[in-house]
Amino acid sequence: MTLTVPPDLWIHVTAPPLVRANQVVSYQLLYGNGGGVAYDVYITATLPASLNTSDPLTFLVPLVPAASGPYQLTVTATVSPDAPAGAALTTTAIITSNLELDSFDNASWTVARVVSRPIFLPLVLSDLSQSN
Repeated sequence: MTLTVPPDLWIHVTAPPLVRANQVVSYQLLYGNGGGVAYDVYITATLPASLNTSDPLTFLVPLVPAASGPYQLTVTATVSPDAPAGAALTTTAIITSNLELDSFDNASWTVARVVSRPIFLPLVLSDLSQSN
């Protein structure tokens, strides 16, 4: 009898916490496997409409070895010029395999980033050399 350990794929997404309109943002998709060998692994990132990219959003990894990682993929996108200030840009990444996973607990990750706007404050110069 052969004992087969199912894969335990995991994924984690990192990105800067604040972004601005027209800013280029890189999302790092970190992934690995805490279980048995995984074949035909698909990683899919879902970006909100306010992020524009020409990068692929679905990746096929033919094999992820047992007890391995982290590995990294990068998706680069540009924040739309009309992204509203204060809006949360939510990105989700999911990792799946053609084999039954040991657990789905770590197989998806969602990250939200807030759109900020620069604040311009007036600069007031005064002559401090004169004393009262």
